[in-house]
Amino acid sequence: MRGGRDKFPALPKALSGIKQVGVIGWGSQAPAQAQNMRDSFAAAGMDVKVTIGLRADSPSVAEAEACGYKRSDGTLGDVFDVVASSDLVVLLISDAAQAKLYPRLLAAMKPGATLGLSHGFLLGVMKNDGVDFRKDINVVLVAPKARLLLLLLLLLACGDGVYAFPAAPLQAMLVLLLLAPPKRP
Repeated sequence: MRGGRDKFPALPKALSGIKQVGVIGWGSQAPAQAQNMRDSFAAAGMDVKVTIGLRADSPSVAEAEACGYKRSDGTLGDVFDVVASSDLVVLLISDAAQAKLYPRLLAAMKPGATLGLSHGFLLGVMKNDGVDFRKDINVVLVAPKARLLLLLLLLLACGDGVYAFPAAPLQAMLVLLLLAPPKRP
């Protein structure tokens, strides 16, 4: 499936019932994914908050703040607090952190929430550990074939993107395909 502006009107329906998206981490993918979702939700007139979850001592806090995420308005918080309060958790921390923290992260998710993954590393770790995802959460995987900063730049420059390999029902894919944000002046 190819994303694009023609699918933008489907965004509110695809995210019905979602009030908060928690983006966990601030590495190579999180800045572009978080800002793209925030801009897309605003352009669609949706009341969905994008909140960044980081360790209190993370050097990335300043970078997230520079992009407009703040503790004071609830768009920046502690990793586990953000996980617990989010309807959709987009897990973008390092592979090593995923391997170490996944039991606590999964335990913190509220029933009915959705876990979004951008690559399959955690699946392999959990398989090796003999662990399955909780039955009361949803899991989607959308693996873009480029770094998300590149995708965001492509979308802003020419309205086009890159291929992705989604592994989820269509409605869930619309959530994480990072639909093209509105053109910025």
